[in-house]
Amino acid sequence: MSTTGDTATGSKLPKDVTLADLWNLTSSIKADTESLCQRLDSAEERLDDIENEKSIQDEAVKKLQKDVSTMKNNIRIVSGHLQRAEIRNERLQNELSDLKAHSMRSNLIFSFNTISDFSKESAGEDCIAVVQKFLATVMGITDVGSITVAHRLGRKQATCTPDHRHVYIVKRNWENFIEYQKA
Repeated sequence: MSTTGDTATGSKLPKDVTLADLWNLTSSIKADTESLCQRLDSAEERLDDIENEKSIQDEAVKKLQKDVSTMKNNIRIVSGHLQRAEIRNERLQNELSDLKAHSMRSNLIFSFNTISDFSKESAGEDCIAVVQKFLATVMGITDVGSITVAHRLGRKQATCTPDHRHVYIVKRNWENFIEYQKA
């Protein structure tokens, strides 16, 4: 096959190329171009879908950032409320301790060894009777008036040793008792 040279374009075409060959070549180029255009259109559609998805994701991120900012603000507010509540709680705890101390200021605490007859631990013991017996036996005080409340402090011991101490807290109107003792 011989070629003829086109000096203006620099391309060389074979001499025996027919119009049908050129038509087939053009048709092939056209088909390839259409295929490329379809692929390009498909790629553009996918790119548009990606851009739309990115736009949706960007809006979701902005919403999340706004939500995080709102949450941070809410946390600051709740933190402030919590700090004020803790301060109020501490103040109330102090007031409660003061009230307890005030109500217990007239209480007396008695402590004695288990070796005494009147201090045997038993289930359902009458603490008022134990304290009255202690006052009468050990302290020689028989007229103590009315003791309003008496409790054993600490846990009941399964076995008591002679050095184990029983502790009772007693509440009554001690002002009258003190006046009685002065007379």
